Amino acid sequence: MMLINKLIKGSVLSLSLLSLIASTAEAAETSPPNIVFILADDLGYGQLGATGHTIIKTPNLDELAAKGINFSQAYSGSTVCSPSRISLLTGRDSRLLYANNNAISIRNSDVTLAQVLQQGGYKTALFGKYGVGSKVGVNDPLTMGFDYWYGFMHNIDAHRRYPEYLYS
Repeated sequence: MMLINKLIKGSVLSLSLLSLIASTAEAAETSPPNIVFILADDLGYGQLGATGHTIIKTPNLDELAAKGINFSQAYSGSTVCSPSRISLLTGRDSRLLYANNNAISIRNSDVTLAQVLQQGGYKTALFGKYGVGSKVGVNDPLTMGFDYWYGFMHNIDAHRRYPEYLYS
């Protein structure tokens, strides 16, 4: 009788452990993937090691490209920064924007990818040049769906290689 009780207790413990492992594995399978979106401004397709460049060294970007998903069959939304960024942030065709130059700003009525990701439970962050809005509380990065932001608000500020106002 003692042997049977030990077997039953051992079986219950084993089943509990298997159930815990299975539910942990199931939770891991259903959790959303991490998304790292890198926009390298003014960088041509063939200027990374991952896309065949042999002179410019980009080992960190090459490693990310090797381990992730690459979307390389697309075109830029525009020939200049701000309309391209608005296209990427909103999914809108830049030909249908109200302007197609670097003076354009994102409208606070626009829905951004960051806002959609927030609704899906993601935490969002933007590091570097924003360049599509400068009205705090209206169309700045934190208002347009980014939980965290550190970088340049304007295009012109981002053109300085070592700006003293971002570091000391």
